[in-house]
Amino acid sequence: MRRAVAVLAASVLAAGLWACGGDEGSGEEVTPEVAMERLQDDGYATGEIITDGANVGVARSGKLDADAYLGVDADPDGNVLYVGIYFFATEQDAAVLAKEWEPKPGDDTYSEQVGTRVYNIAGTQAELVPVIATAEAE
Repeated sequence: MRRAVAVLAASVLAAGLWACGGDEGSGEEVTPEVAMERLQDDGYATGEIITDGANVGVARSGKLDADAYLGVDADPDGNVLYVGIYFFATEQDAAVLAKEWEPKPGDDTYSEQVGTRVYNIAGTQAELVPVIATAEAE
């Protein structure tokens, strides 16, 4: 049920929330633990939350370190995913990474900033939208 609601919410979020890069205002902060629980509850396979060395070579030649990183390895149907969720202390830090990962011609990756989080996939926006919707859904 949560998956269906998450996919429906994705179109609404994509139109408004992601365009402005803000939080949904739900009151519950989307921490790495909250995102992991929501994703796993909906059938996604995730890795462990990484807090030491979470930058994984991110923005500014690795000088901008994420507070945490969570990998999403498979969707509820078992299809392999290559999604990374980077958690930052501020929206400004997240925006630095999001700007660095803006799509360029020929890219085979896609990124979205949602508040203090940056979602990145080795794939398309259509593949990333349900992941974001699930992690961000209440």
